Amino acid sequence: MNTYLVETISLVKRTYIIEAKEAEHACDSVVCCEATPSHIEHLDEVISSARQISDQTEKSALLQAGNISSQDETNAINSIDYEACRVRALPQSERKKIDSLIQQATVNAAPKRL
Repeated sequence: MNTYLVETISLVKRTYIIEAKEAEHACDSVVCCEATPSHIEHLDEVISSARQISDQTEKSALLQAGNISSQDETNAINSIDYEACRVRALPQSERKKIDSLIQQATVNAAPKRL
């Protein structure tokens, strides 16, 4: 089978509750990364590109640069099971681990309070 790199852009909604004298000041506190979101919700994911990876060096570099499933290389590469018509199923414990890492990465992507 071939290996493909599929890149996506995620749309995340962050909600902030800010006490301020004016709305502009509240917005400034978000823009200046001084506020912490009270709620984070993943809204959508859009595929921005897809290309075949044939170079083993490039594949290795991508695995090393990863921060979610790449922590365990056996789970970093998804494989389609054409007989079952789905991507290989992960055990429940692995799915929970990946979900937890994605949630942690999303929270860490939130602007930091100064």
